[in-house]
Amino acid sequence: MKTIDGKKLLHYEVQKSYKEDDKYIYYLAKSAFYDKKVSIITLRPTLANQATEQQALRNNKQQMAALQHPNLPLILDIIEEEGKLYVVEEYTQGKTLKDYISQISGPIPEEKAIRLFSQLLDTIQFLHHRGIVPASIHPEEILITTEENLKFLYHPDTTSPTTQEIAYQSPEQLKGDPPSIASNIFSLGLVLYQMVAGRHPLQEDDSSLKEKLIKAKFPPANRFYPGVFERVQGILDKALQKQPHQRFQSCDTFKKVLTYDRFIAEAQTVPRDAFTQLPLTLLSTFVVFVIILLFFANRGEEEVSTLAYDLQDTSYINKRTDSLKTLRLQKLREDSLRIAKIQARDTMKLHIHKVKRGESLQRIAKRYNMSLGHLKRLNNIESNEDLKAGSGMRVVVRAVHKVMKGEDLRRVAGQYELTYWDLVRTNAIKDEEEEVFEGKDLLIDFE
Repeated sequence: MKTIDGKKLLHYEVQKSYKEDDKYIYYLAKSAFYDKKVSIITLRPTLANQATEQQALRNNKQQMAALQHPNLPLILDIIEEEGKLYVVEEYTQGKTLKDYISQISGPIPEEKAIRLFSQLLDTIQFLHHRGIVPASIHPEEILITTEENLKFLYHPDTTSPTTQEIAYQSPEQLKGDPPSIASNIFSLGLVLYQMVAGRHPLQEDDSSLKEKLIKAKFPPANRFYPGVFERVQGILDKALQKQPHQRFQSCDTFKKVLTYDRFIAEAQTVPRDAFTQLPLTLLSTFVVFVIILLFFANRGEEEVSTLAYDLQDTSYINKRTDSLKTLRLQKLREDSLRIAKIQARDTMKLHIHKVKRGESLQRIAKRYNMSLGHLKRLNNIESNEDLKAGSGMRVVVRAVHKVMKGEDLRRVAGQYELTYWDLVRTNAIKDEEEEVFEGKDLLIDFE
């Protein structure tokens, strides 16, 4: 098979191919303009319907180039040369979810699986909000980075799905229906199943795979890995319902059920021990008190009175009770702090800022209300010399607000307790009437 190793495409020097699948070849390359590795994707030359597949790839990547999300690869360029199409994306080191499970982790522990899967749900919800419904979501299109975050390598929908794609399609898709939000929920359910159980619920190479996906009841995930708890199995059952209307109706709902149930279970666990210890201690103290009274029942009246008086001195009991209360409060405070950190982590979002010509690190940090040191660490750069116009930089924002009908900047700013000028600065708005409209995404920075 002819490769493009060593070839130069515009200012990109192709180094080597590093991955192949049923449709695409992935090359590692380096830009002559800036010292960063990139990934170049092209169709396999032996693929049938080459012209159709190439047009689908072009349309998909042109659409994706307009989107920015931390869990989607950044599209840098689209090159056509000698009748071939080459897509240049940011290069991210890692392994596909399929390889990650088979080579590194096996079944992924629940807490880690939920963290990674929540990133995938956020990404698919982001696409749904923009009217994009992927025809397939499967482990070969999901990358686990070396930092153990997730990237969704969304590729175009085609008329000739691969075996891997078919194994993660919904029953209605396999019957010929177009992809929908409900079908994506089913595919996501299968991905979560594989993450926690370490495998697909069916044999992917089974000749009757399509029929089983449509009709068969899937075995519980804990049949393949005992560490899958009942709560997660119930969520899988909901997502994998054969009837679309019986599944979660959005990725947001899916995520809320998945994370909220775990949050409640954890939040209730810590205080429970502290509450149960206190009455048990008091009960045991009372029993000792009664036994001692009975033991000395036949002693002289004076001795009994003295004993009763001594036992009525409850200073020791009070001290013990106070220490237990202090312990309980300490645990509650620790738990509150842990929950606050979870909530703070979930409200912080990464955004990709496209560097403009002449822009400095100081200016970017000021725009997003970040410290210069934080911006440098987040992007692993040292000085303005590392900045290249058109490249993407990670910045931190509190939220992304979608403008509703009739909303203006002052109203949005009020919702987030920001000033009007904070919102204008962060979003680089020069003319509100032209640049703020229904459906526009506004970045909300931290105060």
